[in-house]
Parts: sequence; structure tokens; C-alpha cells
Amino acid sequence: QLGIQASSREVKGNKYIVITDYCIQLGKFKDTIIDLAFQLPPNFPQSVSSSIQVKSNPHLYDTSDTVAGIRNINPSPLGTEWRYWSINFQWKPCNTPLTSFLSKIAGVFERA
Repeated sequence: QLGIQASSREVKGNKYIVITDYCIQLGKFKDTIIDLAFQLPPNFPQSVSSSIQVKSNPHLYDTSDTVAGIRNINPSPLGTEWRYWSINFQWKPCNTPLTSFLSKIAGVFERA
């Protein structure tokens, strides 16, 4: 009902939701199509992971684009084609957790 294609993937005992062909709606990367993943903690939706995983070619940001206090980009456990973007989502549980989380992710790209 959200118009996204998602699957799950497990890496080293951690479960990830992977969204393919995610279209960035806001910010400097607007209209860029990427694959997006996030780790699904065991107690979701009470908490969310503190990162998103981004797969694009070329990378939107690479590890050399880390700026202290602004963005922290690292290698991803999902593979070399992915980048781990560390983020504090300031998460509060709600009645529509997936919609709310995707909205917060859209805000990440708006501020990228």
C-alpha cells in the first residue's frame, strides 16, 4: 500500500529490510533511484536502527565524504556496493511506524 518493493535479508544474524528502486523525493539527490536498506531491530517498532544502508552507482556519498557532526558514512555490512549512513532518528513509537520511518528517511535525503 506504500508503493514500494521490499524484501528481507539477513547478514551475520541481523535482519534488514531492502527497498529496491527507491526514488529520493527531496534534496540535492532528488529523483535519484537507489536501493535502500535498514536494519530491523528485534523490538521494531519500539526502536529503529541508527543507520540506513544506501546502494547507488556512483555512491551518493562515500566514506571520504564524512564530515564530523554532519554525516558519518562507513562501509556497509551488506557489501562493498553499499554505504552505511549513520543517523540519529530521534525515534518515538507511533501508530504508523513504517510510514513514519520512511518519512524520517526522506528527511535525511532532504538534508543530505
